[in-house]
Amino acid sequence: LMPEDYIFPAIGANGVIHCGEPISHDTVQAWIDKANMEAGIPWGAGDNFMTHTYRRGGAQWCWMFAPAGQCWTCYELGWRHQRQ
Repeated sequence: LMPEDYIFPAIGANGVIHCGEPISHDTVQAWIDKANMEAGIPWGAGDNFMTHTYRRGGAQWCWMFAPAGQCWTCYELGWRHQRQ
């Protein structure tokens, strides 16, 4: 990877990877929806998994349930108090 490349790059309809272009939110959401549907996880209004679920769910686990010595601080999770 080059410094300007994305870890999750865009993928064209023909399967060509575009390293300098980020994958779209809609594409990732479609993958999440498909995985949930194929796993048989019921979902509907207000029940769908979104990218937020995966971004913050892992952070919450690391803050609350990780073994002793492996818990993350609020600062490490990005929840920083801004002084005014």
